[in-house]
Amino acid sequence: MRDDLELIEVFDADPSAFGPSPRSASRTGDPTEPGDDREAPDAPPRSWPWISVVSVVLVAAMVALLVWSPWSGTTSLVFTDPRPAESELTERLVFDDPPSDLRLAALGSGGDDADNGPIWNSESIGYFFGSPDATFDPDDGIDRWFGFFALPSDHPSTPLVFGQREIAGAPAEVSDETQGALVDMAWGPVDGYTFTAAGSQMTIDEAVAIAEQLRIVDGRPVVVDDSVLDGMVGLGPFGDYVALATLVQYAQNNGRGVDGLVGLYYGFDGHSVVSVPGNATTLDLVGFVMQPDAEERTVHGLPAIGFTKGAGPFGGFDSSTVLWWEGGRVILVAGDGDLSATFELAESVRPATDEEWAEVVALD
Repeated sequence: MRDDLELIEVFDADPSAFGPSPRSASRTGDPTEPGDDREAPDAPPRSWPWISVVSVVLVAAMVALLVWSPWSGTTSLVFTDPRPAESELTERLVFDDPPSDLRLAALGSGGDDADNGPIWNSESIGYFFGSPDATFDPDDGIDRWFGFFALPSDHPSTPLVFGQREIAGAPAEVSDETQGALVDMAWGPVDGYTFTAAGSQMTIDEAVAIAEQLRIVDGRPVVVDDSVLDGMVGLGPFGDYVALATLVQYAQNNGRGVDGLVGLYYGFDGHSVVSVPGNATTLDLVGFVMQPDAEERTVHGLPAIGFTKGAGPFGGFDSSTVLWWEGGRVILVAGDGDLSATFELAESVRPATDEEWAEVVALD
């Protein structure tokens, strides 16, 4: 973006939009691994990193800046991908009357599994765009969306990119193994950042055209010329996706911890309470990523979303699930009963006493 761009107005993102994300489970590679090897120029394109985990009605609170370049007739969009503020609510959360005995606990560190979780992307900056009716699943043939994230090129988790193509003047890898269902891309460095992106239900040329216009400016995602979005709107920040994906991964994988997550797993019926630091806007991604028919209620008097089965690539997530944001933390409660029973279980979540938490620590 040029330094002399003129700021014209500020507007809220379209609250009717439903948003973007990961790739189908059939695709190869585990993009959540930070050391994605790139040892030779002929190495295959880097896989899209978000489908291996499992979080959009749209980010009504997310503000984009519209900037107009009168000499070029184009507009640029500047978004925010904010990091969570310090949590006011304790991470030590338990059920008031647990449905069964505590079996597993994750206390903020993934240990040997830490590199395998999505939390490594918590330092990434990115955004999702899509048609207002888009949903997560790239295989149903109707979901047009584009998502990307970027890391500083000197970050230890940033892979080298080798490719025969160029995007924004940098080496690029582009893959379209699904003939338009999902186009994978990685390119960089561009202005000190290396990008990873995916476009659903679009051609390689369309996806590359969008990628050419992406930048990170002062820590914010920017679309230099928004005409390449071709009717797609901003859906939500990548950081919110990471929070949701981290929670769902724990619930789906019987308590496998990742760095940054605190969760308890009870018995063998899927009951769990899990939380991560996050933004209230994370809930806006649930409809797009997990279940567009999710039910809106309240927990502790706060907005909450519940559903009984995941959709699209997360269709295997069969437990009843409730999510809400409270005191700077995004909280997930999973249960094996009907949705009303799980909402009741969520209402019972409270801070643990020192004595109760000592038992949790002893188990971990």
